Amino acid sequence: MSIVSGRLSGFSSRGILDEGLYHPTLTAPGERIISTSSVSLQGVSGMAGVPPGSAEAVPEAYRWAYSEASGTSFAAPHVAGVVALMLQANPSLNPTDIKRLLQSTATPMVSRNRAEAGAGYLDAWAALTAVRDPARSFGSFIPEMLDQRRGQRLFGPMVAFSGTVPPGGHADLALPSDAAALSMTASIAWDASFDDLDLMVLDAEGNELARSGSINALGIFGTTEGVTLYQPAAAVTLRISPKLALAAPRDFAGHHQTVTASYPHIGDLGGLSFLDRAIAMRALDALAITARPCVQRRSMRSRDADDDGVAPPAECFNGAGPLLRAEAARLLVMAAQLPQTLPPAQTFGDVPASHPAYLYVESVAGPLARRGAVMPGAGPMTFSPGGTVQRIELAVRAVEALGLGSEAATWSGDLDVTDEADLPPGTEGHAAIALSLGILTTTPTASGEALRPGQAITRLEAAHAAVAMMDRAR
Repeated sequence: MSIVSGRLSGFSSRGILDEGLYHPTLTAPGERIISTSSVSLQGVSGMAGVPPGSAEAVPEAYRWAYSEASGTSFAAPHVAGVVALMLQANPSLNPTDIKRLLQSTATPMVSRNRAEAGAGYLDAWAALTAVRDPARSFGSFIPEMLDQRRGQRLFGPMVAFSGTVPPGGHADLALPSDAAALSMTASIAWDASFDDLDLMVLDAEGNELARSGSINALGIFGTTEGVTLYQPAAAVTLRISPKLALAAPRDFAGHHQTVTASYPHIGDLGGLSFLDRAIAMRALDALAITARPCVQRRSMRSRDADDDGVAPPAECFNGAGPLLRAEAARLLVMAAQLPQTLPPAQTFGDVPASHPAYLYVESVAGPLARRGAVMPGAGPMTFSPGGTVQRIELAVRAVEALGLGSEAATWSGDLDVTDEADLPPGTEGHAAIALSLGILTTTPTASGEALRPGQAITRLEAAHAAVAMMDRAR
């Protein structure tokens, strides 16, 4: 499967959305790859020569022998090269061992469905380290990301539609917003002909989100197209347009379907507003936030049931509760899709390898964290996993985790909030970027909008931040 700049390529193969059996194993770079090219094949599967902007990667005297191309065929050699290094380190590995190690050391692409990205990004360092040092506990992502998503999938009805593409034009179909949707699929078909239609999904500004445009050469490759969109958080438009100019109107028919999630075992989601519930479920589905054990006031007459005889739920979202530092570490790793980086020995005395947050803490604060110490410890050898997190602290950590720290450092302007003076020095740019991305929001007061930077961030506010980060990472 192919990625470019950390995002899934449009041509990358997909499995069956929200179905656990058919999916890619993992993803690797496969778009705009520069490699050697036979003179006789120059321009056949890619551009002839090296395009401007990339030429500095190849000495000028040799650029004639290189070209740039894209495809899953260019992702496969990246994986093969990592496998070769793994076998060099341990020649006794069998194919099952290799696949397990590649999956367990991959970085989850939580902004995408498992059917699209499998275990996530290929991580060459982690895979080779896991081979050389089997004692390190790589593999924490696999049981959680692939096997323990506890929400139920609810498949909506197939909604049929039909229309006509006029010569020289296109047909649009507006689909309403569904904040709770995990995925949306749409497909079209038309009668056998030499005409070829494309199906696109556009956002409210007309930007293309997805496209299906296979070539119906000579009318024998099927008169159908289909697209899948993961987490379509806003209203979208389906656009059906001809690949080539139509000589006559072309009728088509199709259907679309959405999939939502339900978490019946989490007892307090029903008390949230529709939008907050949808946001909470997206964060839960990505495992950026997990449920907590409920704290219940039990009847003296029964230790196992409330006064009405109904057993209380075992887990709660607890949206009003404060986000803890261990939970923030998990959120940053998952929502920003940070690679797992485990040292030979634990870094913090209060977060041993047996701690549920060990992987996440080490990946954001340990000495091997590969985007710097995104969330430093609370003190020497101390992380303080049970401490709370201020709103501005999460904003700073989120912006750094997304790789936007340099933009924050050079930002200048006015935040237009009443409590800007309460921001710690040097965090104004982080706050501005966090506000622009929706990681933080302001609160209206009598004197204007307030940021409340020093307040402890709640789990519901953190869920909104996680979803905003995932949308940015897509």
